[in-house]
Amino acid sequence: AGLEWPCIMDVKIGRRTWDPLATPEKRLAEEGKYKACRQRYGLCIPGFQFYAVRKGGALVRHGKDYGKRLTEDNIRDAFLLYLNATEDGRLSRTLLERFLADLRIIRDWARKQTTFRLYSSSVLLVYDAAQLGQCGDSALQRNTSLNASNGQTAAAPLAVKARMIDFAHAFPADASEAGTVDDNYLQGVESLVGLFEQFLAAEENVD
Repeated sequence: AGLEWPCIMDVKIGRRTWDPLATPEKRLAEEGKYKACRQRYGLCIPGFQFYAVRKGGALVRHGKDYGKRLTEDNIRDAFLLYLNATEDGRLSRTLLERFLADLRIIRDWARKQTTFRLYSSSVLLVYDAAQLGQCGDSALQRNTSLNASNGQTAAAPLAVKARMIDFAHAFPADASEAGTVDDNYLQGVESLVGLFEQFLAAEENVD
């Protein structure tokens, strides 16, 4: 089934987004984009949309202009918006745990792979806010569907995914980099996992 309230965020990974074939002009242009976030976290947010549960499912979109204003001081606010934080800043633990399950798989792969260098690649975050909107955080934990075969109530699969996308600028590692990981990509993924782990730890401390 499709998503009722699809919330989508494009997280571009890497301090450096220009590939080895880029012209000097292209390099200069890329280096000036989203500089504050890329230098600190190795990632940036070119855009996202979410359905605001607190506003009855109103669609909110933020594009490149919003992303370019983000810094290390306020990038967390963008994630809080996207994740539908409550008025007092609470987040769905289930939502965070599901995202982290996927993000850690990507991170573990990036910690081991030495074959490629990824430039201007992204991690796409997707979830269905309608599952949050049914009755708050517990909606994700208790969302159920009727199993027609036996009449029993079973947990419905949650529409929460993090996926690697955009490989147009993937290049084989140079001979001088043989056997080494792609630090440019790894830093961004580590930062993304770290941010979500901080959000989850905050929820656990409240509980």
